[in-house]
Amino acid sequence: REVDGAGPRTLRVRLALREPRTGQVLEARGAIAIAPPTIDGRAPAASDAVLAPEGALRMILLGPGGTTALDLWTRGDRFRFAVPALDLLKRGDASTPRASLRGLPVDFLRWWMLHPAAGTLLWYERAASTASFVLRDGDAVIDLRIADRGLIGARRTTWSAEGARRRKLDEEVVIAEGMGCGHVRYAQASTGLLVTVTCEAEERERAPDPRAFVDPDAIGQEDGS
Repeated sequence: REVDGAGPRTLRVRLALREPRTGQVLEARGAIAIAPPTIDGRAPAASDAVLAPEGALRMILLGPGGTTALDLWTRGDRFRFAVPALDLLKRGDASTPRASLRGLPVDFLRWWMLHPAAGTLLWYERAASTASFVLRDGDAVIDLRIADRGLIGARRTTWSAEGARRRKLDEEVVIAEGMGCGHVRYAQASTGLLVTVTCEAEERERAPDPRAFVDPDAIGQEDGS
């Protein structure tokens, strides 16, 4: 079943990030362009536009003075994660060791933004006006709870196989008003990172510009040629 709000769209967001080492709260504003993967060869939801059959996401957040605070690009299994102020730039794909992604919310954002509630169903129960699911998504196990009034809670635990043993790499938790535009709180156990995201506007009628989903480094090479 398609999830409400899962079609191509652009979100205008306000973000507050609590830096775990200092406790300082950093604020940023920006946009998230979303092109969910096609479902059975067709574009999801109401849009007929197939922007990226494999699914793509671009998030650009601006801090004080209009400088780029965070730039995330992901398409299919490839990603690019940049925080210019920290001189941080990481790229990867399906072959990237999961352990090296510790502290980066890339997999979680792909799951939440591009195909929420996706995964192999391991367990389901409905009680007290709440539907509870346990899903497996690759190396992660997700405990997902959806209340009838719309509140959603998800805990994603990522594991790494070491011989016959399994080691927990990270645990991420999100609490949201719903799958669409709303208020979201996110916490990451490995870093102590706390993030609050407020969606201020959502554009669904017009699909995001396809250029948003082109590899930023490829654009830079083209502009420099």
